[in-house]
Amino acid sequence: MNTMLPLIIELLTEELPPKKLQELEKTFANTIKSFLEKYKLIKPHCQINSFSTPRRLAVYFSEVSGRSSEEMFTEKLMPKKIGFSDDGTPTKVLLKKLSLKGIDAKNYQEKIKIENYGKQDYIIINYTNPGKDLYEILQQSLQEAIIKISNSNVTMRYQTDSNITVKFIRPAHNLLAVWGNDKLEINLLGIKSTYETFGHRFLSNNLIKIEYAKQYESVLENIGKVIPSFCKRKEYIKQQLLQSSSNLEYSLGDEDNFNSLLEEVTALVEYPVVYMGSFDKKFLELPKECLVLTMRIHQKYFPLFNKTSGLITNKFLIVSNIKTSNPNNIINGNQKVIQPRLEDAQFFYNFDKKKSPIENVGKLKSIIYYNKLGTQLDRVDRLRFISKYIANTIHSDEYLADRAALLSKTDLESLMVGEFPELQGIMGAYYARNFEEPEEVVLAIKNQYLNRFNMPLDARSVTSAILFLSERVEMIIGFFGIEIYPTGESDPFGLRRAAIGIISVFEKIKQSHKLFNNLDIYKLMEITLSSFDNIMEKDTIKKSIDFIYERYRYQLFNKFEKDIVESVIYIKPPLHQVLSRIEALTLFKSKLELSSKIFSVNKRIVNILKKNVVESEIVDESLLIEKSEKLLFSCIKNIEKKNEELLSSENFTECLNNLASIDNLTDTFFKEVMIITEDKAVRDNRILLLNLLKNVINTIGDLSIIST
Repeated sequence: MNTMLPLIIELLTEELPPKKLQELEKTFANTIKSFLEKYKLIKPHCQINSFSTPRRLAVYFSEVSGRSSEEMFTEKLMPKKIGFSDDGTPTKVLLKKLSLKGIDAKNYQEKIKIENYGKQDYIIINYTNPGKDLYEILQQSLQEAIIKISNSNVTMRYQTDSNITVKFIRPAHNLLAVWGNDKLEINLLGIKSTYETFGHRFLSNNLIKIEYAKQYESVLENIGKVIPSFCKRKEYIKQQLLQSSSNLEYSLGDEDNFNSLLEEVTALVEYPVVYMGSFDKKFLELPKECLVLTMRIHQKYFPLFNKTSGLITNKFLIVSNIKTSNPNNIINGNQKVIQPRLEDAQFFYNFDKKKSPIENVGKLKSIIYYNKLGTQLDRVDRLRFISKYIANTIHSDEYLADRAALLSKTDLESLMVGEFPELQGIMGAYYARNFEEPEEVVLAIKNQYLNRFNMPLDARSVTSAILFLSERVEMIIGFFGIEIYPTGESDPFGLRRAAIGIISVFEKIKQSHKLFNNLDIYKLMEITLSSFDNIMEKDTIKKSIDFIYERYRYQLFNKFEKDIVESVIYIKPPLHQVLSRIEALTLFKSKLELSSKIFSVNKRIVNILKKNVVESEIVDESLLIEKSEKLLFSCIKNIEKKNEELLSSENFTECLNNLASIDNLTDTFFKEVMIITEDKAVRDNRILLLNLLKNVINTIGDLSIIST
């Protein structure tokens, strides 16, 4: 049957995890698609639409064949001597293989032939792979989709209505499988497929018949009161939110947080409607972050802000799953839910404000940071030690750095952070400002948990940079020191994020290096290690630094050519120079006439040095006999002298441009000079000269890694 008809498959379940919904939709749709492609039931122009709501996963194909075609195969089965005995009768091995291919042992002769391959004869088999009906292929694909979803998510065991125990991410209740206007007979998770599905839980809770596959989306929207498309539902919500906020002359705040909440809310509703709620204006005295957190994270509301001042208002937008002509009950219900949360927050905030942050420092000894790394007070002591070292190294204010580190964790003892852990650091800043701590200290406490250091590095933000950096190097050295490393997808302590944070500070150093010109990541790691009392794993510093450069490597792959990134990361230059060196090498590589010659010379030198190792390191000028090698040596020393100043000012582009002067000299050197001579002293000296040249060529990065 080669008729091409539309196909819809829908699995109806209990409420699916909202943050996983799009991933589940993709897995469900792609698994079924791959099976249909494998059996050539769909063509490249086939339109494919996937759907997901809180209670369903579905996929639609515009044209699907009802049966896969028969296919002829020719296969080299096995050597003849294995398949046949000396008397010409088939062996058990051959008969078993034929049986697996669906070939009758009595009629095998007409299916096989013998062909010679090289030194021996092989049994060649010709057989037909019979086609399969669409329902068989869908049965396999759906079972595979269930396995994939179950393997990558937390699943549950439950009993179906027919008392069968199954395992899936959520209990399943219905399976819709319609091809054209025909129901396909499929059994999945103890459920038999039907023509029918369910609409909205409250607005259309009756069974809805899908008489033709192509009608699925329109029938669900019009009769079932469900918008099955995630993208369409998301855009519908977005437009309602924008329209509502615009009508009220408010804004929805920063785009990143808005989009993040929009994604989550889209996964919570099937037929979204936006209403507006409000709370008592007295709560506007609370920190803005507390109000935003309560609304966005805990209640899934969209807070509204004054368009002109950016200040938060006492209004918010609710994305409801129920459309009604009188939404008062919905609005009042949501307002009643947020009221006690804000009252609690107000009580906590007023109570916490009465205590000076310094009073909480001693209490940190009762909070365990990590069992092998001591208490939060132990950690604060380490942060103070590291921060003071950085401040002294860069000639910054040691008192401010020490004060910021001392107070950095005091809000862990506050009632507000106890109730809202997400506000750690933010509340600490409010409490520090309330007791008139220096603004640099307040800013440092507030920004210590950012993913990246995103402020301009100047006198005002230097204390923030010091605490931000101290916090992350202490974390990496601490956990690496007790042999806790990120593995695969697992990184419970956020060490990858800490490495990216360290990198972000050093990238800011690149932009204003005069402020931090004395800070070295290797020395910083040594100082950090010395702040720990317990015995650390012996390679802690090396592993920590390797880890940071490795994270930088992957980050830079998104912006630059991989080989150029590898060439710089390989030599591990000062961390703040990595980006500038990559940019310089990228420009140098684009100058093909020069770079191709230098790359070629470098490759030749590297190959020679691999085969010839010399113990000494210093070239003996008295052993330079030929004019070309004397000139080359003089040129190298001249480049070294020029580069010394250029490197100190981080002018890596000019360092590379200086290599132009060795171009003709190296050609002449290799033509006129016999490197591997009988005189060992002369030979070794020429090897040392090449090694000196290699070091000059590879000053900015290892050029042998760069592809040409």
